[in-house]
Amino acid sequence: MKKMKMGFTLIELIMVTIILGVLVAVAIPRYMTMQSNAEASGEDAVINAIVSGLEIYANEKLIDSGRRVWPSNPFEALEKKPTGYNSLDSDNANADDEWTFNTSNNTITHMRKENSSYYWSYDPGSNSASPISDCWSGDYSNHGELMAAVDNGYVVATQSANSESQCGEGETFFWCQQPGSSTDNFDYCGSNGYCPVNDVNGTACCYCGGCLITVCPSSSPSNDAVGAGIGTRTAI
Repeated sequence: MKKMKMGFTLIELIMVTIILGVLVAVAIPRYMTMQSNAEASGEDAVINAIVSGLEIYANEKLIDSGRRVWPSNPFEALEKKPTGYNSLDSDNANADDEWTFNTSNNTITHMRKENSSYYWSYDPGSNSASPISDCWSGDYSNHGELMAAVDNGYVVATQSANSESQCGEGETFFWCQQPGSSTDNFDYCGSNGYCPVNDVNGTACCYCGGCLITVCPSSSPSNDAVGAGIGTRTAI
């Protein structure tokens, strides 16, 4: 007579249930932690890209206008926006993997795929660039205006000079004149001169080491108008 195969006993079923429960209790939190870490790493990559983009943006503005500034919306500093960025949404992110810039409180916001949301504060500083006239405060038809720029720290003139050979170590020979004129000159040896390209009006130019330039201040608190930047990640 064949013996009938028996199923699990009640004790065995209870033991299997307990083991499965333990595995679930351990695996699910670990999975959630791994997912959260992956989301955080993705966010860090986006924020780091914005930080780098802001520096590039500020340096380009320094060349253009003589003043380091950041955009009012930090995402403007990125050539390639992150997937999920919504330029039309000016509130907190409210969709999976959405990035927004909240204009009401100046925060970058992101909603993760598991629906938790985070924000980063953003302080752009004074983001209105100085006009080029801050570098060229007049048409430079006289030397007094140039000397005023020198006195204001736009360049440091150490002595008048007729040629580069008269300049000391670490100094640069500057000569400034009206375009098309060879008579209205002011030549000097100087240092600490920051020179972006061209006067926006074309009314006055300065030559420095043979390059056509406009004399503007070197980076300093007066022309470095960037703010505190991006804060730390905070849960909404």
